[in-house]
This record gives sequence, C-alpha cells and structure tokens, in this order.
Amino acid sequence: MAAEPANFISVQSNILRVKHPLVENNPSSYLAAAVAAAGTTLTVRDNAGFLSGSTNNERVLLGSYGDERTEIKRITSDPAAGSSIAVAAVTFAHPIDTSVVMILWDQVEIHGNSTNSTTGTTTIATISLTPDQDFTQYTVSGTTYAFYFARYKNSTSSTTSSYSDGVASTGYAVNTRAIIKQRALARAGITLGFPVTDGETLTDEFLNQEIAACELDIQQRSTKWAFLFTDNHSAPQAITQGKRIYALPTTILDDDSNRSIVSMRISWNNPLSYLYPEEFNSKTTNIVYTTTTAAIATSDTTIVLTDSGDFDDSGDILIGTDTISYTGNTRSTNTLTGVTAITSTHDAGDEVYQNASTGLPQYYTIKNGSYYLHPIPDSDYHLRNINIEFYRTVTAMTTDGATTPVPFHNVFDLYLLWRIAERRKLFEEAGKWEAEYERRMVQALQIHIKAVDQRFYPGMAEPQLQEYDRGRILSSILT
Repeated sequence: MAAEPANFISVQSNILRVKHPLVENNPSSYLAAAVAAAGTTLTVRDNAGFLSGSTNNERVLLGSYGDERTEIKRITSDPAAGSSIAVAAVTFAHPIDTSVVMILWDQVEIHGNSTNSTTGTTTIATISLTPDQDFTQYTVSGTTYAFYFARYKNSTSSTTSSYSDGVASTGYAVNTRAIIKQRALARAGITLGFPVTDGETLTDEFLNQEIAACELDIQQRSTKWAFLFTDNHSAPQAITQGKRIYALPTTILDDDSNRSIVSMRISWNNPLSYLYPEEFNSKTTNIVYTTTTAAIATSDTTIVLTDSGDFDDSGDILIGTDTISYTGNTRSTNTLTGVTAITSTHDAGDEVYQNASTGLPQYYTIKNGSYYLHPIPDSDYHLRNINIEFYRTVTAMTTDGATTPVPFHNVFDLYLLWRIAERRKLFEEAGKWEAEYERRMVQALQIHIKAVDQRFYPGMAEPQLQEYDRGRILSSILT
C-alpha cells in the first residue's frame, strides 16, 4: 500500500483545501452485515487484505469520500483470517454493502514557510481528515505564509507521509497538474466521483494516469521540442586523463544514440564528431580494454584485472594518469605481475587500457547510457569540462503541485476531455475532443521548433523560408 504524498486541491488566500489520501489501490471489502452506531465489529465479505500485522496502526474508511456518514476508524486488533475486523466504535450506522477500505492516515498536518522549501517550515495545525466532505479544509488565522505544505499523519504511530509540493498563498500555477485537472473537469461539467460506465466513478487516479499518457504522447511526437533543448553548462562534467567512458546526463531523451545530442565539445574546442558504434569500434580496434577488480596502492606489485586474456605477456597499461609497466600476465587468474611505476592509487572498477591513443578527443559514440571518447584524454585535457547540448525528457508531473515544461499545456485539458468522454462512452463527444487535441498538436509542432534545427543557407533571407524548406524542417522534427 503506497504512502503517497499529500496534495492540495486549492490554496486561496488563507483557505487551504487538501485532497484526501488515495485509496483506490488499497485493500478493500464490503460489509456483509449492517453495523449499528457505536458498533466495534465489522463483518465483511473477506478480511484477507486487512491481515497486516500492523500493531493496530491502520484505519478503515467506511463509505465513500463525500458521503455524509463516511468515517475513518482505527483497527483495534490484528484480524484473524475470516470476515471480522475489530475497530474503534463507529459514529454512524452503516448498511450492508458499505465499502470498507484500509487507509494509512487519519490526520493532515499544515505547514507554512517564507520560501518554497520544507526546510525550516512552521507547523501551523494538525487536523483530522473529513472524509464526509470532498476535501479537508483549513482556514489560516494569525500568521500567514508565502508558501504552504501538507502531509498526512497517522495519529497512533505519528508516522507521516511525504510533504506536498509547496503551493504559494496565491494558489497553484496554471501549468500545474492540479489546475489542468480542474480546468478539464469544469469544461466537462462533472466532478471527481461522477458515475461512469460499469458502476465505476471518475477517480483522481484515472486523471493522473491520463495526464501521464499525454506526457508520453507529447514526448513521442518529436525528439526536438524547443522547450526540451538544454545543456549541462550549469553543472558541467569534467573528463579525466586515461578515462574514455562517461555517463550521459540522466535527463537526456535518447540514451542509446546521438538523436538527442546537438553538440558535444571539450572546453571550447571544435565539436566532437559522432561515430556509429560499429565505426567507433573499427577506429579503436587495436585498443585492449578491461577494468580493475580491486583497489590499487602505489606499493602493489600485482594488479588483478576483470579479464587479462587480450593483454600482452608484458608491456605497459594505462590506468587514469598512470602508465604502468608489468613483466608477466597470468591469464588463469587475470593477474599482471612484476608491476612497477604506480604513482597514484586507483579504485576497483577503474578503466584499464593497452595500445590506447591519447590526446584531445575528436570522436564519440553512445552505448547503453554512456558516451565513449576517442582518443582517450591525456594530461593536457585532464579535468577539462565536456559541454553537451541535448534534448531532455518531458519532466513528469508526479504530484498535483508539479508543473509541466510544455508551453502549450492546454493540450492536457483536451486530452483529458477526450479520455473522460470515451470513458463515459460518449463517443461522438470523444471524437470531437480527440480531433481538437490532434489539431492543437499539429499546430504545436509547427511553432515549437528549436532554432538550431532550422538550417538556413547563403542567399536565403532568414524569416522567408521557401515552402520546400518549411516542409523539410517540419518533417525533421517529427522524428
């Protein structure tokens, strides 16, 4: 059962509305017999999902959020397999077939801060969840804050969820997941919990999943969205003498080819030329490569490699800044013997080369999330920065306070309206929204082109592209 972070529904001046904890995927059952007010035993169809050994910290949610008799009650003893759950005395009577869902939390903490950070927050209040309402509301009195945070709490164990995103006292930004959902629901004229097909209701989880699907669709429409163009200049990676393999930025869109890379250069030298892995392997065919299996001290006279099979019987190897000599190679144990000239220590897993070309790297290739340099950097380029310009992934909105980098964020509204209508089996309406979504996406593809991908030629006025070139440019961003 996931312990999700809290989320605000809205922040308007001093009125804060907190979304109830998600319960859609929690263990659940239904009352097999009615329970009277003040009853302490729930008879359910099957209590298997409630056999947690929880030391009585879990709760049950009786009823559905927003119903006037819905309540949260503590499980007072770990159930034995069967149909019975012991709980604190219920406030209301509940009929047969009332839903019973396990829930981790029964309270919410409200915090404030002068900055958008959970460090140094002030706890404003700890209040009980109000499951008989559509949200839990708190009105700030006294000191107000520039940013507010919320987190769920279990009043028995005092455990808490992660904090919500910070929300300014002025409310959510227009490009947050919360506002996107609010806009779509308002345009559809429905609310969460609205009945859809097959006895199901519209859930927040469904909307979040569809927003994630829309993010993926936007990502797949083009590898060259202008708003995803970025670089590592603010946190450049330093290359190291004797090391040719480096991790690509974690946010790069395609980490198995050069499709997402615009340029790569050492300091401000000429950009490196990309080679396909087969070309790179051909150019570096004489280089023998492996790694160390253990740390190496300057006093060592042997070095154990991951694989010494292709290394000469004697000779030199390159490890970092060291060119190390050896006189023997015991291939059965992958051990180099008679080792001399170790001038610095080395770690397990360090790269080891023989017959390596060193100097200013001129070429690179990409394999499995890493880029490979050739030649291998020598001392002249030790700790020089490698500057990479690339296209990153669309940052997923995983919380309601998260913002999307997509500047045409109204497409999310259209996508949700399409999927909601489809879910309700309003297929004509769904088709209308789908067509509008596709129209807006085509428009976005025409507008949001990174200038670096627009190739202009001598004699051609920059603002006045020929139709042929317009088509070629648009075609280039569709892949």
